[in-house]
Amino acid sequence: MHAALSERYGERWYVHGPLLDKRTIDQLSESWKRIPKTLRHDPKKNAAVHGRLIANCMFGFWTGLLDQGGATGIEAPRDQADYDEIWTSKILRRAFKGLRAEARKSNGTASREWVYARVKEVHALRNRISHHEPLVNGFPLPGQMDENQTPLRLTAEQGHEACMRLARMLDIHLADWLATNSRVPALLRIRPDPQGCAQQPDCVTRP
Repeated sequence: MHAALSERYGERWYVHGPLLDKRTIDQLSESWKRIPKTLRHDPKKNAAVHGRLIANCMFGFWTGLLDQGGATGIEAPRDQADYDEIWTSKILRRAFKGLRAEARKSNGTASREWVYARVKEVHALRNRISHHEPLVNGFPLPGQMDENQTPLRLTAEQGHEACMRLARMLDIHLADWLATNSRVPALLRIRPDPQGCAQQPDCVTRP
């Protein structure tokens, strides 16, 4: 995403590029604060500061950057940021090279909105795992409801496929490497139950 935005707006796209909403700016400010003061105030180290700022941006920042945009906190006519203006078809394809192929597989449209929904799935799974919460009964997608107005949930298998889909959208070689080296599919096949565990010689079940 950074490379695609840099190609269109320049390396410091977050300063000289498109209008960003307040949430995005606040997240950038937090990333800036995590850079050591001695580094950020040294003009000789501008390149290092820029690289550190981008590296400090968390998954939530990049996910939010694919949202529709929102209030900027400044006066009209620059009071609203529209992220569809940032993510043109060309820039989306530059950032997500496998986008069109994956959208076709899912009968989706290769739009910012579709990409945002796919990235949000992976972000929700990542948050669940980072907080050491269980996946046995799946995980919820915050703010999303099914046709019965019940919080929408994905299974662990669907979460894994969401990760693989995003990998294919970003880089098919990355996806191939993950498919070859990941142990997750094998773990999903045995599942955390006594019957599945009993088939594994190194697995111990609780009474």
